[in-house]
Amino acid sequence: MDSSSRRNHGDSNPIKSDPELVGLLKRLDKVNKYKTFDRWKSNFVSRLSTLVYENGIDPAEKICHAFAFVLKATIKCATKVTNHIEKGELSNEKKTVKASLALSELGNNLTTTVQKLEELIPSTDRDEKRMGFTKYHLGAVLIRHGFHQYFTMSQIEDAIEEIGRQLGNVADRQLHDLFAFYGNRFQKFCDIMADLNLYEIMKKCSQFAAAPEEEESSDEESMNIELIVETLEGTKTIRIVVEPSDTVEDFKNIIAQDIGIEFNKQVIKLNGKELSDNKSTLAKVGVKDGAITTVETRKIPITVNTHDGKEIKLLVDPDNDLGDIKRMVEPESGIPAANQKLFMNENMKELSKDHEKVKGAGIKPASALYMEPDSMSITAEMPDGKKHKVDVSPSDIAEIVKTKSQGQTGMAAAQQILKFNGKELPQGKQLKDVGIKNGDVIKVEASRVPVNVKTKDGNDVQIMVALTDTLGTIKKKIEAETGLSPGQQILAMNDEELRGDETTAVDHGIQGGSTLTLIPKSIKIRIEFPDGTKHNLEIDASDQNEDIKSKISKDLSPYLIASNGTIELNTDKVFGK
Repeated sequence: MDSSSRRNHGDSNPIKSDPELVGLLKRLDKVNKYKTFDRWKSNFVSRLSTLVYENGIDPAEKICHAFAFVLKATIKCATKVTNHIEKGELSNEKKTVKASLALSELGNNLTTTVQKLEELIPSTDRDEKRMGFTKYHLGAVLIRHGFHQYFTMSQIEDAIEEIGRQLGNVADRQLHDLFAFYGNRFQKFCDIMADLNLYEIMKKCSQFAAAPEEEESSDEESMNIELIVETLEGTKTIRIVVEPSDTVEDFKNIIAQDIGIEFNKQVIKLNGKELSDNKSTLAKVGVKDGAITTVETRKIPITVNTHDGKEIKLLVDPDNDLGDIKRMVEPESGIPAANQKLFMNENMKELSKDHEKVKGAGIKPASALYMEPDSMSITAEMPDGKKHKVDVSPSDIAEIVKTKSQGQTGMAAAQQILKFNGKELPQGKQLKDVGIKNGDVIKVEASRVPVNVKTKDGNDVQIMVALTDTLGTIKKKIEAETGLSPGQQILAMNDEELRGDETTAVDHGIQGGSTLTLIPKSIKIRIEFPDGTKHNLEIDASDQNEDIKSKISKDLSPYLIASNGTIELNTDKVFGK
C-alpha cells in the first residue's frame, strides 16, 4: 500500500474502522496461549503499520524509548523509598538524610514522569505535525514492545499509593497531591488507550508479559492463515490466527463474526477443494501454518436472456440485490446497469426494484430472467435520405415509435410507414418481437392515398399520393399516366387552381378520394382552310374564339386570302360543333 492510501492527520480511527483490525480484536478474547498471542500481536501491528504513514514510526519509537527511561528511573526511586520505609528510616520517629533525599528524588522524578506522560500522546493535528507521528503510530509501537510502559506505570502507581499510605504526615501535602495527580494522569492514559480500542490489547500484553516456563506443544501452536474473500466489490485478503484443533465449524463462525458471511452460505476452499465436513479439525483437513484458503458465498445458478439473443449464465447470492445482477450482466451485455430492465422470463413480470433481494423477488436456482435496455437508439432514415437518431424502448410498438420519430423528424406520425429489413412493422408488435436492436436502422416512408385525376378528354386516372408529396411530384405521377409533361399541366380542385410546385398535398387539403382536374396549358389543333389546305396551330386551353382567330391571323397569314376585309374559316371542321 502506498503512502497516499495510508491514514494521516485527522482521519478516523483505523483500529475501529479497518475490517481486518476489527476482526483481530474480536478474536482477542479467544487467544489463550503465549505463542498464539505473539503471532496475533505481530499480525495486528503489521496491519496497523500499513494504515499509517511510515515516517511516523521512528519518532514514535524515540519518544517511547525516552519515556521508558524516565519510568525506569522513577520506579527505581520508588523502590529506594520503599526500602527506607521498611528499614524504619522514614517515619515520624526517625528520618535519615539518605531517606529524605530519596523521597525528594522520587518527587522530582515523578514530576518529570507526569510531564513526559502528558507529552507522550499527540492530541491535536498541530501536535501530530510538530511531533511527527499520530496516536496510531504510538499505539503500534506500544503494542510491538508489549506495552511494557503500561506495566511500569502500573508498578509506579502501586508503589506511590503504598508509600503515601505508610508515610502519612511524614510526606508533605505537595507530595501527596503529586501522587494523586500522577494517578489521574495514568487513568487518563488508560482512557485514551480504551478510546483507541487498545485497552484490551494492553491487558492481554500484561497477561503474556513473560513466556511460559513450559514450552507449548508444537501441535497446539497457533497458525496464521491467509483468507481470500471473494465479494461483488472484488477480492480482499485478510489474515486469521487459528488453532490446529479448531474445527471447520469454528473457522466458519470466525468468518461469520469477522466478515459477515452467514455460516450456512460459506464455501471454504483449500487448494480448490471445499472443506465440507464441519466437524473435522483444521489439522485433519490439511490446513497448515501459512495456508491460503478462499471463502465464497454459496450461490445459485440463473440465466439472463437478453433482447438481442444472448444467454448469460450467472451464479448469484440469494442476498444480492437485483441491482447486483444488473452489474454482473453489464460486462457481457454491454448495457449499463442503469439502463437495464429485468423481467421474470416465465410471466414477463418486471423486476423494477433494484434494492430488492434476489430471494425476495422469487428468483430460485435455475430461474431464467429476461433483460432489455430501458432505452436504445435507432436510426430513422427519411424518404429524402436524411437520418435521425430516435430513442426508443424494445417494448415500444410501431405507433409509439412513430410518435417518438415525429419529435425528431417533424413528419407527422399518421403519415409514416415504418419498415425494417424491407418489411413494414406490423401494428401492435413490439420492436423486440421483430428483432430490432440498439443501433438498427428503420426506413420511414410516407403513407399513400388514392387520388382521382379528371382529364379534359374524359379519360380519368387514379394515382397514389403521399401526403408529403409536393405538387411537382404529383404532376410527375400524372405524367406517367397521361403522357402530359408537368410543364404543360394545370391542376385544379374544387374549381380552384393549385399553385406552387413546392407546396405539398397537405397544404392543399388533398386526401384519400380527392378529385383533381387536369387542364393542359396548351393544345395542338389542325386547321383546314376553304381551299382544302391543312395547318397545325398551338393554342392555350383558356383561349376564346377571338384569341384563336388572332393566332390564326398572326401565325398563318401567308396562307390567308382577304375577302372584303374578313377571314373566312370552316370553324365547324376546326373546332367541332
